[in-house]
Amino acid sequence: MYSPPRSRRRPSHLVVMVALFAPLLLVGALLPNIGQLSAAARNTKPLRLTSPNRPASFTSPLAIPPVLTGANITLQATEADIPLLSGTPTRMWTYNGVFPGPTIHQTSGQTTHLTFVNNLPAAGSLSLHHHGSHSTGESDGQPETYLVAPGASYTYVYTGTEDGANARGAMHWYHDHRMDMTGHNVWMGLAGMYIVDDPADPQTLPSGQFDVPLMVMDRAFDSNNQLVYVFDQNGIQGDQMLVNGVIQPYFEVADRKYRLRVLNASNFSDIDLALSNGQPMIQVGTESGLLPAPVSRQHIVLGPAERADIIVDFAGLYGQNITLLNLAGQQSTSEIMQFRVNSHVTDDSSVPSTLRPLPDLGTPVVTRTFAFGHTDGHWTVNGLTYDPNRVDAQPVLGTTERWILQNITGEWHHVIHIHLTNHQIISRNGVPAEPYEAMKESWYLNPGDTVELLIKFSDYTGLYVFHCHLLEHEDDSMMGQFEVVAAAPTTTPTQTTTNTPTNTLTPTYTRTPTSLPTGVPTNTSTGTPTQTFTRTNTPTITRTSTPSPTCPPGTPTTTSVSIVNFAFNPQTVTINQGSTVRWTNTTGGTTHTSASNTNVWNSGNITPGQSFSFTFNTPGAYPYHCNIHPNMTGTVNVVAPVCATNTPTLTPVPTSTGTPTSTNTRTSTPTFTYTPTFTPTFTSTPINTPTNTPTPTNTPTDTPTFTYTPTFTPTNTPTNTPISTSTPGTAPLLVGHVTWQGRTVGSSAHRVPISLTLKLGATEINYPAQNTDASGFFTATVDGLPIGTYDYRAKDAKYLASAGQVTLTGTATTQVEMGQQKAGDANNDNVVNVSDFNILRGTFGKACSDTGYDDRPDFNGDCNVSVGDFNLLRGNFGVAGAAALHSARN
Repeated sequence: MYSPPRSRRRPSHLVVMVALFAPLLLVGALLPNIGQLSAAARNTKPLRLTSPNRPASFTSPLAIPPVLTGANITLQATEADIPLLSGTPTRMWTYNGVFPGPTIHQTSGQTTHLTFVNNLPAAGSLSLHHHGSHSTGESDGQPETYLVAPGASYTYVYTGTEDGANARGAMHWYHDHRMDMTGHNVWMGLAGMYIVDDPADPQTLPSGQFDVPLMVMDRAFDSNNQLVYVFDQNGIQGDQMLVNGVIQPYFEVADRKYRLRVLNASNFSDIDLALSNGQPMIQVGTESGLLPAPVSRQHIVLGPAERADIIVDFAGLYGQNITLLNLAGQQSTSEIMQFRVNSHVTDDSSVPSTLRPLPDLGTPVVTRTFAFGHTDGHWTVNGLTYDPNRVDAQPVLGTTERWILQNITGEWHHVIHIHLTNHQIISRNGVPAEPYEAMKESWYLNPGDTVELLIKFSDYTGLYVFHCHLLEHEDDSMMGQFEVVAAAPTTTPTQTTTNTPTNTLTPTYTRTPTSLPTGVPTNTSTGTPTQTFTRTNTPTITRTSTPSPTCPPGTPTTTSVSIVNFAFNPQTVTINQGSTVRWTNTTGGTTHTSASNTNVWNSGNITPGQSFSFTFNTPGAYPYHCNIHPNMTGTVNVVAPVCATNTPTLTPVPTSTGTPTSTNTRTSTPTFTYTPTFTPTFTSTPINTPTNTPTPTNTPTDTPTFTYTPTFTPTNTPTNTPISTSTPGTAPLLVGHVTWQGRTVGSSAHRVPISLTLKLGATEINYPAQNTDASGFFTATVDGLPIGTYDYRAKDAKYLASAGQVTLTGTATTQVEMGQQKAGDANNDNVVNVSDFNILRGTFGKACSDTGYDDRPDFNGDCNVSVGDFNLLRGNFGVAGAAALHSARN
């Protein structure tokens, strides 16, 4: 058995036979990272999933995904049934209903607008990352920002340029990049290939039907042909090899050269490419485009996300079958596909001895070191897990930096992908690197490896991420964030002077305040007017024509609703039929939702700065609320088209006369307004004048400019007093709110005891425990404290301990989110852990009951045990449970 060299050593694999029953399989298909199960951290190998059925090798032809081109492209994430195995099709998450997604072909320098539509409500919010693109932060496919909610769309813009020139031709790909869920979503099928063709590249390489993209990955299936996925923070491996969505296909080729663009799209597994006849492969490129010169290789190791552009020559092999091997595989994953050489053609292609030179990235001005390790049970960068609010580096736009990547995790390997740009390697473990990895954007690190890179940050400022592309490592927070910042403005002196003016200017000024005017009533009168009305007749109206109604449609509009703190603003909107309402979360750090009371729509989580839109095509009143904060309510009134009628002919018939008299009395109340004005006037007089003149020792080519900034010291004090201010010692109201993440059971479900401590410097006041109301609110009257910003701590709720800061203004009620009561403790043992996951998994897909033990996994109260309950459990994994929920309902 061939063993790869140490330079690309892979860890040995542990085969784990997993007995999976039907409910678990459904869970695996739908469930993303379930709380990053702590048991995984105790393992030393990835989790290998096995399939009960294994099809025969090389029985299905290779499929070539459909191709999309043009300046405007649409990708829709949607569920589809894909025939991967004989029998029942596999339900997958796809782009445009195919797996892999369509291959996008673009020409370098062409701007492409890619509109992504999320039609996958089961997946929640998604993010599409064009892996390899040089893009703005808004179009990069971020894991936490610019997310696309179910039913929404977002347009990414790819310019096809980099550092002032057309981007290099290369094989890219695209995939979901949602934080904590990338591994699951890619496993379910959200991936496709993206090829950039550059006319500046040599045109003699194989092209057209002889230029073949190959997306290689491993997967596992259950007995009903459905995908199996179980999160393990160490990594997931399958036991079936797929190429372009076909399990171990065959490909009929002619006896000539082929260009194979190979992508490893696996979550964790390496592939080590070799030909069964021992023939070498000619590597001409990496994921960053063509190499300076071709390299002959007997085998090629690719970690997840790495790509290789290779030439295989089948000349002289007519009638033979050649297998593409995976030397990193075992048993069913040791063979990838078969080439059947069964036709003769004329080969007019050739591989030039030189391909494409590397660009000059300049001289590094900063060196940064990033160590990829394992800390406190999680995969980390420099000992830290990913925090979207932390920036780990701030390179300056237009500069070049030297980045040192170190693998310090014992027997584990990693593949590090840095967003935004391509990189050139300086050295690997202190010696020059192999020529086949001269320029890349994803770097394989064996245990103990150190790689030095040269990176130039061009064109765009903003936030970007770098992370391990073993997707479960990434989901377990092995990710950092860098921000490209604009260069600080600098000044360049054009002359040198030999002396400096020694005089100083001390201006004086006078301030003349305008005193406050006294209030002047705007009116002072009272009156008792008497009005007499005379009615001469009441006509009887006779209609002589019949109206013919017409109903022109109302003009569709988009109405904006802001989510401000804990309220929808406006709370009630009225729109025409066919119009759209857009909810935007403008809060500083609180997540909300917009959900119809009658299940017409459900936005899912709307994080700060994000929006959700819904179009109303049916007239009526639509009350809605926030699932997280049920006290937040609103109403959308949808108005049907107004039916116009013709003007009827009316004949009045006088029938009565009368002279009614009515009297009313109007009394006006004097009001007065005044506007205090304060118009200081300033005069400044220099007390001395510079008497010496700088004499430059060189002759400047421009005129020197001297500036000074006068400092004013007030010599008088305004005598007027502000007209109003908040007085210390008043009693402002502080309204706290506790969010209940769990099922509502009667009016008492949200009522939890809260005690509150406020502290300002050495001043501290404690409020005894009180119950929240049914919506989770409690109110404290803050007696005798100065207005200011206080540290607060809310505690004593059974599963709540929250702290923060709140500013008391004294002029209005102050409201603050104090914390959350957590749900997810299905077995009532006061901790949310894997036992609760197993209970939920065993009842997945079942409707809950109104009472009793069996409804415990229905955490969100929708009377259906589904992915929404998994999301709550995942979010609360490892925290104290919510046993009070069960005591309330039993």
